[in-house]
Amino acid sequence: MDQGAGILFNLKPNGDYLTIRANPLENNLVLWKFEKGKRSSVTWVKNTPTPTHKWHDLKVRIAGAKVEGYVDGKLYLQDTLPEPVTGRIGLWSKADSHVYFDDFTVTPAG
Repeated sequence: MDQGAGILFNLKPNGDYLTIRANPLENNLVLWKFEKGKRSSVTWVKNTPTPTHKWHDLKVRIAGAKVEGYVDGKLYLQDTLPEPVTGRIGLWSKADSHVYFDDFTVTPAG
């Protein structure tokens, strides 16, 4: 069973979105782009420790077009997108994943 899950953001009315997802089975953190129903990786970070059967803190920080991805308080992923993030925010998991989400919060940049 897969265990890929993350935070979805920049969700547009046409269904396009971005997501940062962690995968404990692959030990990686990936920024994915979903555009016109097709997925492509934007930034891929290997050796991101997220052991299975443990809680992890996944954080996405967005400032305009800059995106940062944190796992358990440590910065692993940085990217600058071609345009600022403006869409909606949510949670994401792979269809066959078995994951739990808890304490999801959104804090506006200040």
